[in-house]
Formats: sequence, C-alpha cells, structure tokens
Amino acid sequence: MFSIDPPPLAALSESRALFELGLIFVLAAAAPLIAEKLRLPSILALLAFGFGAGEIGALNPNELLGESLISATVSIAVGIILFDSGLDLKIRDLGGGVHRVYRRLVSIGVLITWAIATVASHYFFDLSLQVALVVGAVLVVSGPTVVGPLLEFIRPSKRVDSVLRWEGTLADPVGATLGVVVFQAVLAGHAKPGHEVFEFLLSVGVGTGMGVAGAAMALGWSAWFKPKQSQAVTGTLMIVVAAVAGADLLRDDSGLITGLLIGAIFANRHMRVARPKGLAIQSAKLARAWRGRIANLSTFLIGTLFIVLSARVSPHQLEAVGWISVAFVAVLVFVARPLAVAVSTLGSELNLRERAFVAWMAPRGIVAAATSSTFALGLTQAEFAGAGKLIPVVFIVIVATALIYGLTGPPVARALGISKTGPGGVLLIGATPVGRAIGRGLKDAGLDVAVWTGNEARATAARAEGLEVYEGDPTEDATADGPSDLDGMEQALVVGEDEALNAMVATDLSEYFGREKVFQLAVPDGETSDFYTRVSVLFDQRATHDALATRIESGARVRVVEESVGLPMFAHRPGVHLRVVVAGDHLELQAEEELICLSGSV
Repeated sequence: MFSIDPPPLAALSESRALFELGLIFVLAAAAPLIAEKLRLPSILALLAFGFGAGEIGALNPNELLGESLISATVSIAVGIILFDSGLDLKIRDLGGGVHRVYRRLVSIGVLITWAIATVASHYFFDLSLQVALVVGAVLVVSGPTVVGPLLEFIRPSKRVDSVLRWEGTLADPVGATLGVVVFQAVLAGHAKPGHEVFEFLLSVGVGTGMGVAGAAMALGWSAWFKPKQSQAVTGTLMIVVAAVAGADLLRDDSGLITGLLIGAIFANRHMRVARPKGLAIQSAKLARAWRGRIANLSTFLIGTLFIVLSARVSPHQLEAVGWISVAFVAVLVFVARPLAVAVSTLGSELNLRERAFVAWMAPRGIVAAATSSTFALGLTQAEFAGAGKLIPVVFIVIVATALIYGLTGPPVARALGISKTGPGGVLLIGATPVGRAIGRGLKDAGLDVAVWTGNEARATAARAEGLEVYEGDPTEDATADGPSDLDGMEQALVVGEDEALNAMVATDLSEYFGREKVFQLAVPDGETSDFYTRVSVLFDQRATHDALATRIESGARVRVVEESVGLPMFAHRPGVHLRVVVAGDHLELQAEEELICLSGSV
C-alpha cells in the first residue's frame, strides 16, 4: 500500500501564513463593496469581518505578524493615513472664508466633546487620566468617509448638508492633530520629573522637523522631476514613508506629526503636478485624480488595519469594558454632541429643526480607529493604567454610533422635515425666458431647481418668478476641493443664448457631473454646429434657443401633460427620478412616469 507522508511543519506554517495574509487583503477590499450593496457604513462590515475572523480562529495577527511588526506597520500606515487627512487641512478653510458654524464645530465643539468624553471615560471605565485624555481626543474625530455616505443617503437640506460635510472634512485633520499632540504630551508626562516639557517638545520638534524636511523634499523633487500623475503618487509616498519612518526611528511615534504636517503643507502649497495647465475644471479633475489615488490607498490601508486590529480584539476585552459602555455612548450621543452643537450654532441662520439634526449626526470613523490603535500600543508599552481598554472602548463607540446614526438618520430627517425626496437638483445655465420657463416647469413638478446667470437683471427676474438663483460660479465651484452648492445638483442643462458660451460651460461641467448628466440646447444649422455641440442635445435638433424663445413668447409653457402634445422635454417619476429627453430619443413612458412638455398657450 502506498502511504502519503504528511507535509513538513514548515510547509504547513507557510501555507497558514499565506492563507491569513490573503484573507486580510480580501476582507479589507470586500467589506466596503458588500457594505455599499447593503447600504451600511463600510466600518460596520470591516469590524464584523475582523471580529468574526479572529473569533473563529481564521485569523491570528499576533502569530502571523508578531507584536513588533504590527506596531511598525501600524505606525507607517497611520502616518500615510494622517498625510491623507492633512491634505484636507487648508488654512483658508479655517479662516474667514468658512462660515462660523463650521469653525465653531471644529474648534469650540471639538473642545467640548474632548472634555466630556475625557471625564466620562475616566469615571466609567476606571482609566487613568492620561489614557482618558487620549480617548477623549480620539473620539472628537468624525470624517468625510463616514459622514459623506450617510448624507448622500439621507439627503438633508442644503444648509444642514453643507454644515455636516464641512465639519466632516475639517474634523479629521483637526482632531488628528489634537490626538497626536495629546498623545505626545501624555508620553512626555510619563518621563522623569522635570523632563516632561523637554520630552514633549523633543517629540514635537522631531516630528515637525521631519515633516518640513519631507515636504520640502517632495516639493523640490516635483519641481525638478516634473512627474506624471502616477509617478507623483509613487514618489510622494516614497518620501512620506521615509520621513515617517525616520521620525519614528529618532523619536517613537513622532512620525504621526510628520505625516500630518507633510499633508498640511501640500494642501496649502500644491505640487506642480497637482495643478496642470489647461481648462480650470480639467486641471481640477487631474488634481482630484492625484488626490483620489492617495485617498484610495489610505482607504485600503484603513481597511487592512481594521481587519488586523479588530481580529486582535477578543470577547474578553469587550467584556472587560462591560455594559457601562452603553452609558458612555449615551453621554456622547445625548450630552456631548447636543451641547457642542448648541454652543457652535448660537446666533447662526440654522433653524431649530436644522440644529436638532446636526446634533443628531456625529458618527466616528476610520481615523479614530487607526489613531487609537497606534496610541494604544504606545500607551501599553509605557504601562499606563487602562491602556488595554483604549481600543475596545473606541471600537465600541465606532460600532454604536455607526448603527445609531446610520439606522435613525433617515427617519429623524424625515420627522424633522429637512430631508429631500426624489431626484437630485437640476442646474440651469442661463436665465433668459427660455431658462426661466424650463425652471418653472420643473419646479411646478416638484423638483429642486437652481438657475445661474451672469446677468443681474435676469437673475432678478428669476427670483421674481420664484426660482432659486445659484449664487456662486459653477465652474469655480466644480474645481473646489471641499463641499460646494454643486453637491446637491445631479444634472446640468445648458440653455443660454450664446452657443459658444454654452459649448465651453458644457465641456467644463461634463468633467464634473459626467457627460451623461450634462445637456445643451441644439445649435442652429451651419458650419459651426458640430464644433459647438459638446454633449447630448436637449429635446430635439430643431429646439434651438431662438425656436424655444419664439414659442414661449407666443404663450407656450413647460408643464406636466397627460399625453404627448407639443415638445416632449422630460419624463418624471415623482419622488424617484427625472429623465431628460434628448434629440433622437424614441420616448416611451415607464410605469408611474409623467410627461413634461412645452405645449399649449396660457
């Protein structure tokens, strides 16, 4: 009989390592995709996969990587994540250009949340004051990666959406800065008496020096090498990782400051590659592509960290935190957040219902989990009392707030009457009688409409007819790195009388909305028609601006009709979607759709 010898132990060990490492990467990539399909925050899927893999024994990061490698990996990964956060920290956004509500939420509001979270964690979990200070600092961070998807699903009013998006954008870098400074101060305070200030200043000095040096190297390299987009990302990350690792080698955990500072310097002094020459929106699109590649890497690193770190959290650690965590979350949700919002919105234009919803939206995100992990390692090594509870406490808050706000956000918004229903807004470029007529027809059908014009007299006429006038410059807002009034718009209709201007604006806005979401009026027959036609033509090839203007002057109007009469313009299913009729379409109404046409006379 033949016998098969068992594989050697080394082969089994190698196979196990390959399996676990592959599992980490697969779960880190799959969790956000599954969460999106289930309409859940990706954090919940990542934590569930990590906890589950660790609990069933499929993943044991401590045996796979070891404490030292995990610590080093987390330090470099968090340095890159904080570099990504620093890219959102723009000085102009913290100054007069930002509404005072945003500034208060990321300054006074952050301090209030930090104070309450510190006191509550100190007494509820019996943490040392030093660890409690770090817990409080970590939990002030929210972040656009967790707030943004919730807002897209909830669709609150414009002012509420703007407040929460700006807070999320600025809270990450501001909160991360606070967390790093507090963490360094706590470690310095653990030094020999009389050396605390020196130790703290030394850590901050090393982190700052390496950050400035790293940013200078990256900016100088960019100016000299003039890299392409892909090369810029690779070269920049090379310098960031080298600077973060170098800072940590000189001074433990000072690389956190280094990564954040390099990002902040980049945000306020762009590399040449980030602003290529060309049309404004095309340039901004390329800049966002560079920024997006960094963000994608950061998101994948965060997912990987979530899987690894949550797999290390055992049920015993969660049990050690106990049911008192419910009271702690309640304090954050019902005391800290409402108080921070109440103070931050004093004297603002937000009404009571809008303030109430802002007070009911403060989920914690991926930066909180990533920074807490690296802070916990440093505090544990320094033997602070309660340091082992830092990660379980933060993870419980992340899960609880994601569930609370994710599940209750939509019904709360509806109950307060601030959520939008139906398709996104329609931006009309041009406020001649043609643009105003289309705007009135869409508004009468229950759609959100805004018109933009550079002509003040036409803007006044639009307001007099009850239309909202877009106050900014759409092409400039499309290049903005942060939130803008364009965020609430889903489609753009270019209906001005100047064919050349229409072509230019349609080209620019198609870079922002996507070509399938931008439309323009037909150009009169002639040699220039092909040149001036940049996106899909609205309604019909004969529906030029002059042709529509003539019909509107004769008394025709845009309205909902029961049967196709006149010129079909839109197919609208109330509360669900709006389809734009384009030239050459053979329109067939779907179930529950209504037809909007230019027809009849008054």
